Amino acid sequence: MKGFCFFILFPFWVGASSYLQPTETPVLKHLRSIEPTERSSGMQGVDCIYVINLEERPEKWERVQKEFSSRGMHPQRVSAINGWRLSEEILKEIAGPYPVRLKKGEYGCLLSHLSVMRDAFKRGFDVIWLCEDDLEFSQEYGKISQLLKKLDRLDPEWDLFFTDRHPRCTYQDTIQEMPSKVYLPRPDQKLEPPDFYQQVESVADDILKIRQRFGMYSVLISKRGIQKIYDYFSHVHLFSPFDVDVHYIPGIREYAAAKPLVFHKLKTYLTPTTLADEEISDTEKPLIAPEETEKRAHLLFEEAQAFQEAKKREKALDCYQRRAALEGDRKEVFWSLYQIGNLEQELGKDPKLFLQSYYKAFHSFPERSEPLYRIALHCRLSKQYLLGHMIATYALEIPKPQETAYVETWMYDWGLLMEGSLCAYYLKEYAECKLLSDRILAQTCIPLHIRQQVFDSLLWVYSKLNPPLQGETKDDASSKITVITTTNPIPSIPDTRFLYHAQASLFRIPAFARCKKIIVFDGLQPAFEKRAEDYEKYKQKVIELAKTDPYFSNTELIFCDKWVHLAGAMKEAIKHVATPYLFVHQHDFVLQKDFDLEAILATMDANPHVKHVRLAKFPTNMYAAQWEFDAPVDQVIEGPAFVPLSRTGGWSDNDHITRLDYYKDFVLPRCGHGPMEWSLHPALKNAMLQQGWKGHLPFGTYLLGNPADGGYIFHADGRGIWSK
Repeated sequence: MKGFCFFILFPFWVGASSYLQPTETPVLKHLRSIEPTERSSGMQGVDCIYVINLEERPEKWERVQKEFSSRGMHPQRVSAINGWRLSEEILKEIAGPYPVRLKKGEYGCLLSHLSVMRDAFKRGFDVIWLCEDDLEFSQEYGKISQLLKKLDRLDPEWDLFFTDRHPRCTYQDTIQEMPSKVYLPRPDQKLEPPDFYQQVESVADDILKIRQRFGMYSVLISKRGIQKIYDYFSHVHLFSPFDVDVHYIPGIREYAAAKPLVFHKLKTYLTPTTLADEEISDTEKPLIAPEETEKRAHLLFEEAQAFQEAKKREKALDCYQRRAALEGDRKEVFWSLYQIGNLEQELGKDPKLFLQSYYKAFHSFPERSEPLYRIALHCRLSKQYLLGHMIATYALEIPKPQETAYVETWMYDWGLLMEGSLCAYYLKEYAECKLLSDRILAQTCIPLHIRQQVFDSLLWVYSKLNPPLQGETKDDASSKITVITTTNPIPSIPDTRFLYHAQASLFRIPAFARCKKIIVFDGLQPAFEKRAEDYEKYKQKVIELAKTDPYFSNTELIFCDKWVHLAGAMKEAIKHVATPYLFVHQHDFVLQKDFDLEAILATMDANPHVKHVRLAKFPTNMYAAQWEFDAPVDQVIEGPAFVPLSRTGGWSDNDHITRLDYYKDFVLPRCGHGPMEWSLHPALKNAMLQQGWKGHLPFGTYLLGNPADGGYIFHADGRGIWSK
């Protein structure tokens, strides 16, 4: 259903006008003249029997001609238009403002039937029998003339009379009908609701009044019907197959025989949707001239790629267009159709043109998302955010192809997520924007510059979802925890981007947005005296942010007089803490995944053994590899827990939720002058060597999440994304 919604919106957007045109459309230019060969049909009440037949299928004409002749009838052969030989220019002309969305064979079929309508209209026939070349006759075919007379009495204004109710097929050795439930109005065409076209009325024992069906392979058409069909199709641009669009003609009156009299040759289906190869119709597969071999098609494809690589876009475009027309290798055909849109866009063509090319590529290969990405991107850049979001959302449901040749994998990995999130932001759908952004951040293989762009985008979103608290903290997790962010004179100063992203990312957690925050500045190391001036500028910038920026609201700044390293900075900071819990945060760590802070604090309230819950940078099962770091890691929790935790044999000062008394009474007294983990981690390892997991109890270290959970934080260090 989503695909259909996208399909009907697209032509509106590219500028489709009212579907009925005041003058004749270019469709008439491409009809074929028919030379009369039969003076009489040989059938009472029928002026002419038209049989549409491709030049490439003489065996079909020979068979069906014998079927008619053996019954005393004289069919008029109509040389069908081979749609597979129509140029892209012709297809675009007859489609008008709509995408070229049908198979070429369907356009040929449509033009062939319209050629018959024009011929019958010009020759003034009262009743014709329009047939295709793969018919079969029942023993009761002779009732057709009798039923026409009855129909004249029942409805003198009838237009179409089909010689069967539905096409039929064989599947699993049984004959089954194939009813139509297709509903494909033009985007600017107002029709009755779909249920209207499913209505069937029995007007006699052997005649049904209908409003829709598949197939135009055997239908008798009155003079009124001929004129209605000809008038309609000469004033519209082609959009749907003939046997779909004909039912939408205003005032069309359609009937069908209750029992099959003349019907389509039965086709065999291998599955409910797959025909046997020999049964596929000529509208579904191309009839390619012998010289248009697979080798020639591949050479054209290689030539197109060479021109494209050499920036000879016009020549590349021509080669891709010719390659796409030859069918063959599906990957090459898709890539050719897709590159046609790309090149038209690069050449500055009218957006209507390249958007239709992208749509054709998608319509021909609905399992591929690349054309939809390009359309969604164009929507966003042209400020059509709702349509861009709808298209990106639909495309995200298409799985990434397994093969890698001629696939833009990055679009499936993060490109469509990016477009969807940006459009959602402009639509003020901030939660949706964050959701799609988080899906990008959850991936471990995205390029660093893309991760940076996502972090930058989320700066617009966090404060919208979790605005800073005005006044006193509420009685929730925000009243139980204080965030302490430590910072020092890293090489990127006086730039504040590391710290800014670190603080802004806190706002993805509602309680962090509302709670008190402390930023503690370590003193200047003797080795970094050259950074003194920049460090002062950095401090002044942060002071200004604390006064003016929402992400630095409710924030206290603490400045150490001398270099005390992380342990000393924490000793200074906790003097200003009045809550039982801390979130120890570093200035170059960015939160990139939500977590349930209230459940973590509830766990720590209920379980005194959980003292240090670290946010992992990677899936926790990656921490279990080496003893000298975090191993062993398991899922044993020493007491109750309300969140998934992984017990770890390592201690780290990376971002973690902890207890104030644990820091005062256990951590800081064991720390020397240096990183806290230099003291605590070896102590934990020694305790576990001597006592096993019993030695772990005083340290109480856990990683948040199950073994395969992704990383909660990203380390954007000075050698990382923003420093470049």
